[in-house]
Amino acid sequence: MVLEVENVFKIAMTVSRVREFLTSKGWEFQGKDEEMEMDSFRNKKTGKKVFVEDISEDFPVTFLMGELSVQEFSIIAGELTPEIQLLEVDSSWEGKPTTIVVAMTEEQVGNMFGGRTKMSKLAVHR
Repeated sequence: MVLEVENVFKIAMTVSRVREFLTSKGWEFQGKDEEMEMDSFRNKKTGKKVFVEDISEDFPVTFLMGELSVQEFSIIAGELTPEIQLLEVDSSWEGKPTTIVVAMTEEQVGNMFGGRTKMSKLAVHR
């Protein structure tokens, strides 16, 4: 299965807390997706699908990918990490340059992506 639009997000939060939050907001756990090798959730109202994976390094980080808009991720991040402003980070995905949205501090981004990583604050209207 290949997603047409792959929105990729990272949040400085444990995967168990992200899973618990998604479940409380009407996302139904679908089990582990064999092809993606990640936990799969489907929104009961919209039918949207999101994949979740623990990618913790020196601090808790959860990777989310799928049919989430930046605004939808912003709402999740706003409730789970209200003290952190969203950042756009220059990264790469399967060898191609891309920009991802993260709910992490600038220091955490530097630790995960490298000190020279370009990032900018992202304003999302809720």
